Amino acid sequence: MTAEVRVAWTRAVVSEDIDRVVRVVRGLNNGVRERVSRYRTAERQLETALGRFLLAAALRSLGLHDVTAAELGDCLSGRPMLPRGYGGSISHAGGLVLAAAAAGCEIGVDIERADLPLDPVVSKLLPAKDWNVWQHTIGNTFARIWTAKEAIAKAADISVEKMLPIPLGKMATVVGGKAWFTTCLSPAEDYVATIACDQDISAVSLRALSRSQILTVAGIDRS
Repeated sequence: MTAEVRVAWTRAVVSEDIDRVVRVVRGLNNGVRERVSRYRTAERQLETALGRFLLAAALRSLGLHDVTAAELGDCLSGRPMLPRGYGGSISHAGGLVLAAAAAGCEIGVDIERADLPLDPVVSKLLPAKDWNVWQHTIGNTFARIWTAKEAIAKAADISVEKMLPIPLGKMATVVGGKAWFTTCLSPAEDYVATIACDQDISAVSLRALSRSQILTVAGIDRS
């Protein structure tokens, strides 16, 4: 079997209109809204809220035309609670927020800046054999491998430090008794994202949403 993945993304820019941020947050599920409201910065609140609305938009593009962010609560693990039979995941980095969804499969997504530094601190989170390979990578290879590892960890619902190394150039990686397929994309210049899925990914539909489009999905007055 193969999976068609829908991806929606946008930039999270906190304008002077903080009231609009508040209105976006109010459109969330009660439990998610309470968690988001505890974040100290408006930037973090906005990124988290936008992720839920982007996920709702991705699900709508799969045919769930009435789904709203208010329906996407939190599982005990903190992952989004999705309609039965659908997989979805959210990631944000450097002011860019991205969500991916697909039917009939489990998926995870992670995004980072392409110039993600190969920091020795990362070695504390990774097996020594991972670190020995990655310290010799160049360009955005590290960002690509790191996002693949994070995406698989999200899809498999395990911590990234418990994962085995991801073999370079391999079609699938077995984690938690499942084979996970990955595909890499660049939603915006200087960013790298990876989608992981327990089915081979046949197609990825990438859509950038404007703020007004997101507000429309959220049912929020744009005035």
